Amino acid sequence: MAIKMPSQEEVQKAQERQRLEQARAAVEKMQQDIAGGADDANIWHSLGVALLNLSDFAGARDAMLKAVERDKDFLHAWTNLAVAHYELGEYQSAAVVSKRAMEVRMGFLPARMNLGMASLKLGRFAEAETQFHAILQAEPEMPMALAGMTKALEGLNRKDEAAHYKLRAIQAGVCFVEDE
Repeated sequence: MAIKMPSQEEVQKAQERQRLEQARAAVEKMQQDIAGGADDANIWHSLGVALLNLSDFAGARDAMLKAVERDKDFLHAWTNLAVAHYELGEYQSAAVVSKRAMEVRMGFLPARMNLGMASLKLGRFAEAETQFHAILQAEPEMPMALAGMTKALEGLNRKDEAAHYKLRAIQAGVCFVEDE
């Protein structure tokens, strides 16, 4: 009897299926808990994270909104709410919510990243540059911050500086694709 080892692609597909099954089971469990009377910020945030993992961005947004209604200082709920808004193309809302997260914890890098990315989409390149600069002060080789800084500087027509950051981003593993 021959034994065939799965390919890397087959292993990755199986892992993704397992991850999705776990996320679906988590959503079902949390929805049952909520139906049974659980109604705190943590349960809503956990539901929102599971929905983000399933790419249900509208559901995640709604759950995160319930989390921050119950705890106005829930930093990770604010940050994940910004992600949901961003994924839905609601860039202005993502920017506003990211600023709220930074009010909860000044300088919180994930909130800065969210604000920087939303600012790029809104064409606010100076604001994006400010956020990516702050991130790179703390994490000089963060790939997404290097890529974001590249795009912000290109938007500000500072091509030489953008080229410098683009090279650093590529060295950090970023693969740029042409905008459509």
